[in-house]
Amino acid sequence: MNETESYFWSSSLGALAQAPLTCYFSFFVWRFAMEPAASTGWGGVAITIGATSACFLLLSASAIQGGHLGLLVSGLSAQILFGLWVFTRLLVHRN
Repeated sequence: MNETESYFWSSSLGALAQAPLTCYFSFFVWRFAMEPAASTGWGGVAITIGATSACFLLLSASAIQGGHLGLLVSGLSAQILFGLWVFTRLLVHRN
């Protein structure tokens, strides 16, 4: 297996895992935004849906292009940044 195949399979599996997570996180944050007592606002909804969708699109684009390293790294970096944002939000806000 060469490098390009490794990038392809990493991108493909990442996109397959990211698709249901995007739906789950979007539904979860939307439900929180609708609850009046929750601290989640529409900015959080936009960031969550935008970031998780961007991760999915970057990983999918990498897989479609046959394993593009730049798109793979960008997708993984977006996942890490989103995770850091969620962690910081958990530390700062009540829910």
